[in-house]
Amino acid sequence: MNGSSSITEQLWETWQRLKLHWAPYFKSAGLDLSGVTLDDFRERLTAPIKDMKRGVPGLEDLPPQSRRGIEPGDPALSLFYHALASPHVHPSQIESRGENYPTVADLEIVENFVYAAAGMTMEKLREKAKGRELAIAVFAYEYAPAEDTIHGLHADLCFSRTGISRVGNAAPHYEPQARGFFPYDEGSPRAHVVPARFGAFVAYRQEGRRGSVGPLDFSDGDGELRFWVPIHKLFRGPECIQGFDLDLHFEVAHVNEKIRKIHLQLQSEKAPADWKPEEMAGTPFVITEELASFCQSQGLMIPFVHDPLVAPAKIDDAKGDWKYVGFQVPANHDLGESALWLDKDANTRSSPEFVHIRYKIDEKDPKQLVYLPDTTSQDIVQVLKNGGFKAANFVDWTADGYIKANCPALAEALKGDTNQTMSLAAYSVVAQPDFFPLVTQRGLTAWWKETPAPLKDLIWPDRGVVPSPLSDNRLPANVTLKGAAFDGADSTISAIVGTPRPLQPAATPLKLTREQQPRRQSTLSYRSSSLFDPGWDIAGSSLAPDTAKGPAFMANYGLGSPFPEDTLICSALGSFWPGAAPDITRFFSPNSLPTTTPILDSEANWPAVKAPTVTGNSIDYQALTYADFVKALYEGQFNYARFARVSLSDYILRTKITARFYQFLQATEKLDATDPTQRLLYVITSFENGKIPAQVQGKWTAPAEETFKIRFGKAQNVSGNGFHPRTAPNPRITTTEVDSLREVYVGQSQAAYQNGSGNWNVLALP
Repeated sequence: MNGSSSITEQLWETWQRLKLHWAPYFKSAGLDLSGVTLDDFRERLTAPIKDMKRGVPGLEDLPPQSRRGIEPGDPALSLFYHALASPHVHPSQIESRGENYPTVADLEIVENFVYAAAGMTMEKLREKAKGRELAIAVFAYEYAPAEDTIHGLHADLCFSRTGISRVGNAAPHYEPQARGFFPYDEGSPRAHVVPARFGAFVAYRQEGRRGSVGPLDFSDGDGELRFWVPIHKLFRGPECIQGFDLDLHFEVAHVNEKIRKIHLQLQSEKAPADWKPEEMAGTPFVITEELASFCQSQGLMIPFVHDPLVAPAKIDDAKGDWKYVGFQVPANHDLGESALWLDKDANTRSSPEFVHIRYKIDEKDPKQLVYLPDTTSQDIVQVLKNGGFKAANFVDWTADGYIKANCPALAEALKGDTNQTMSLAAYSVVAQPDFFPLVTQRGLTAWWKETPAPLKDLIWPDRGVVPSPLSDNRLPANVTLKGAAFDGADSTISAIVGTPRPLQPAATPLKLTREQQPRRQSTLSYRSSSLFDPGWDIAGSSLAPDTAKGPAFMANYGLGSPFPEDTLICSALGSFWPGAAPDITRFFSPNSLPTTTPILDSEANWPAVKAPTVTGNSIDYQALTYADFVKALYEGQFNYARFARVSLSDYILRTKITARFYQFLQATEKLDATDPTQRLLYVITSFENGKIPAQVQGKWTAPAEETFKIRFGKAQNVSGNGFHPRTAPNPRITTTEVDSLREVYVGQSQAAYQNGSGNWNVLALP
């Protein structure tokens, strides 16, 4: 497309490709574009629609005040934009091929047209700001359905100064119908890169306002904080703001310094200094290249594709050759299962919490790696505890960084008489792949808050750790990022704000069925979990990490190295940190926490985790210390896609069914189900959807998709001080004896079970 063409000409060219399928849809909604020419295209789009048909499928959450195809300066009020951008609009008989739906670049053009139509001037900008300070600010943003907006009334743009893209070993996979990206293809084990969308806006700063600019999920303290709120999108050329021919460029930088932080932490513990400071200044200790790049024509931050997703770290030596990067493992160091546990008691993280140490650099041939579990019949934990070998570091290409918009002429004009820096960077997080791309942390949190206390007590441990999205977090971005100029006092950077709207009464948002959920992954902060300890996508750090005051800012380097090491440990502990990760607790012998959201039997066949073997009343488990997500990812044997279609409602249902199972045990086994240690007494060997027995069909009310068959038994090798699983001659296996294995069918309000006579009973659950 000609860079000198007008915004109208660019949109006209896009329309020529889309109009075959979309013109009939717009006509049915009242926007007749038949016979339109380039000369009257702009006028037809911005003219009032005399008879808008709001009953057309896909317009259910179009704002009721919408009156035009394009409402100047307001995409959400624009019928034309809503139809093209909403994942719920699908013209009848449209072919699903990508060229029949708008691309991300197309939506950029439509948005630019909307803002160009406003005829914005500096005077209008200052009027919109009502005397408040103005700045150029970069935001991550998306067009969200009503249920995910600040006000909950209709579809709208949502903005955050934190955007989360995700690494992958395959190129981005755009889902045209969903108007977004999805990390998995059916039947493929690969994880596709998920880009995050960013744009530059003129923004003003104001106190939080519930139901209007937000932030999303407004808390009591937000009224005292000041949030940056976008009011006008910026794009190149003379049509954005009158009197300016904007020369807009973006500055982008990311860094992964996990390996450097590991070595510095070990040196602070008096471990041998294997590398000199000057050697640790570049790759792979500090990685700044091939992490993510910004495509301005699409507004996308796109992580680089890396296959495999994790790999041993290498460095070029002085002879023009290479060698592996590693470190001497100290003897008797703290371990988390079979990972090195750094800074165990820290309130904030100055280095990765867990480090993979199962690959040894061969002493005789330093270009060879030895996988330690394959070299010994001794318990691998003891081998790692003994230390004295050089463990290979692994690179994972996650990162954090910033994106800043540079537009000098406009910045100078906005500055006025102040000395304030008028270009604010957004925080860009390049995170690990997501197991459950359709499960948002905000959705999980909302359900948790609505769940009655008796059921809550049977889910996550009662230790003050409850679901929380990153958008609710109030910490600044990584202040150590050079060039970002993040303000250590700005705790609002991960919040989600909206377009200023008049305060309106609360409304019931559009509720979507599982089938209506768009097949796309959000990259805004409400999708991600909060920090926990440390977190899934980002961690907390501070300039004084031993402080008791808690995290001072967000940083990537506090997560596990590489990321699968941390993921495994948390997943195997009953989703101890309540985020959307696979709960694989039931595939290991009873440890310290009961399962909360078990994965299905059909999801369990993967090399990293082996399902237990049941022989009579004896269950042989793979020892957790021999499960290895890092090895599986490195060897290309790890399949994320098995969870790709699990919706938020599916995930919540599994969690509720498990809690109901514990209620069943409480009623039939006299179990104190509020005590996690008592719930640990009962081991689950099978968890699947199941058809209820014919004997109870007339009494059963739950639909088949909400009925689960659970096979379980009560562990016998237990004493007053905990479990004592019998260790087989092979240390890779632990064995738990159960009294017997039984089956129960569990729904959301009932359980069906056999009594001592073999007859089936139905129990109503509270």
